[in-house]
Amino acid sequence: MKSEPQWLCRLCDYLYGIGNDRLRKIIRKILQTRRGADFSSLILRHIFLKYHNIEVGMYSHFCFRTEFPPGTVIGRYCSIDGRMLVINGSHPITRRSSHAFFFNPCFGLVEKMPDVYRKKLIIGHDVYIGINVTIMPSVNNIGNGAVIAAGSVVVKDVPPFAIVGGNPAKLIRYRFSQKTIDEITESAWWDKDIAELKADPSEFKGFFTDLEQG
Repeated sequence: MKSEPQWLCRLCDYLYGIGNDRLRKIIRKILQTRRGADFSSLILRHIFLKYHNIEVGMYSHFCFRTEFPPGTVIGRYCSIDGRMLVINGSHPITRRSSHAFFFNPCFGLVEKMPDVYRKKLIIGHDVYIGINVTIMPSVNNIGNGAVIAAGSVVVKDVPPFAIVGGNPAKLIRYRFSQKTIDEITESAWWDKDIAELKADPSEFKGFFTDLEQG
């Protein structure tokens, strides 16, 4: 993975800062055409954090093709399909009507928007999210090592290393026994860069074999 030249970083930062939405989309598209950019581009991560308040960890890919709410934090080594839909708000359903007239201040009938919008979204490290997954506003945390099956509609937080699926998404099983989960969590391997992992042959070998049988 080649590092990005400083002049390119400064240029993209400058143009992104003065640009409108159209120019920003063009800049993102150009940056993403570079081989491996999703995995390692520091420029993309910088502009997303600085201008959109979205933090994307190293080696997490396809994250720059999804509309995330400001304040989103995505861990390292995540695999997130670009067709994931993150829904940031809803309509109140405990009132007489759920129509926007009766809760959106834009229409001049109410002064304050009710609490129907997402407060945060934190996606842990090494999370795998399949194609066409929908994340509802009630979801705030997706734990480390979690797997979300394709087509799922996630309506509540996902525990670490859980495999969930369906509409609404339900727990299918955990990836490993609690003992193995604890060992992986304690190792915090995701804090290391890929070069560090490769430098230790015994540790690196463990990524290519099943941890548990059956």
